[in-house]
Amino acid sequence: MKTRAAALTPLLYVTLPPLPPVLRRAYRDTAYRVTLRGGKARRDDALVLRVGQPAPELALAFPRLRCWALLTAWNPESTRRGKNDNCRAQSRLRAALRQGGRRFFPGENRADPMPRHRPWPPEASLFVPNLPLAAAVTLARHFRQKAALACSNARLRRGQRFRGQGDCVIHSRC
Repeated sequence: MKTRAAALTPLLYVTLPPLPPVLRRAYRDTAYRVTLRGGKARRDDALVLRVGQPAPELALAFPRLRCWALLTAWNPESTRRGKNDNCRAQSRLRAALRQGGRRFFPGENRADPMPRHRPWPPEASLFVPNLPLAAAVTLARHFRQKAALACSNARLRRGQRFRGQGDCVIHSRC
């Protein structure tokens, strides 16, 4: 029998094309750290999410969790920006989530090193429990992100396109 935690662990990696394969691979290979307590996402106290890997700890932490998203406003269009620009954009994302009555938790996205590529600096992110996938895609587009990490208990499949969401595509599923 499937446990509730197992039913909620599929990670969906959603991209907003066009996205070159090297960039898709970089997003897929990133460690997404989330701190469910206050403070910064540190290595020793953060929950680490990875594309396509189960995260049953989330179902334990959020018993009524049906979906979630991990969003950032840093480096729009996957183009490096200065810290001040990124912090201002992230503040606007937090304000948009608060205005929508959403609860969120701090996170940090850390890309794994890629051969022959300059290291990508860590990016601040926000874990948003019970944010529907369509809302996550809308926010990602608004903040000009090329991808979003999300989970939904809806029956979705790899390669599926979302009606009403343009070219949004699911790339990975557990």
